[in-house]
Amino acid sequence: MAREHVIDPSVVHHQWDLDLEPLLVIDSGDTVHFDIKVAGEGQVWPGASYDDTRFDFDTIYNLSGPIWVNGAEPGDTLQGLHARFQTPWRAEAAPLLVALVFLFVVSLWQGGPASAYGYLGEIFVFFVLVLYIFVNLANIVYHWRFRREQFNWFLNGFIPVAGIVIDGYILYKGFFVSEISLPFKTGSSIVWFSLAWAVIGIFWALWWSRRRQLTSISLSVEV
Repeated sequence: MAREHVIDPSVVHHQWDLDLEPLLVIDSGDTVHFDIKVAGEGQVWPGASYDDTRFDFDTIYNLSGPIWVNGAEPGDTLQGLHARFQTPWRAEAAPLLVALVFLFVVSLWQGGPASAYGYLGEIFVFFVLVLYIFVNLANIVYHWRFRREQFNWFLNGFIPVAGIVIDGYILYKGFFVSEISLPFKTGSSIVWFSLAWAVIGIFWALWWSRRRQLTSISLSVEV
């Protein structure tokens, strides 16, 4: 009968060594629950400056195990790493499958893979520009709210503002002036689909932040 095991999170070591004595012996089909401290736990923490950190590279990695699986042979793999989602193979297969289906559908609509790659490439550029704008904005907000004493007018003021202006101008001229004036199939749909996807992403992020209370998460809390 398959059993469940829970690893004591306080029992850690810092050696990448296959010759260590097994911490636990299990049978095939058993489930093992890990709650391992992240690398650098106690040496670096959210909001710490470089001067606050205390790096010890001999103990920076908090490791658990090893675990001996009765009957396991070299080349065998673990299955069922997550009791609900069965990661990682589903996590790898799902995006690949979605990407292939999406590329196939867009190829049919745009008249071939080459046109589809160009179409999707423009959508990619749209989100890269949006991402750069928010990264620059985050630079300003973070230093102004949490590190005001370290705020540098050039690195945390002028540079991000210039980045927002430049990226915003490219985004406006390239998409909201040029692309949106083109026929729907080859131009304006890029803008509308990108905006729709951005709105969906915003609502998803808001829902996820409420569900998981992201503001309370630290390096020692499971995401």
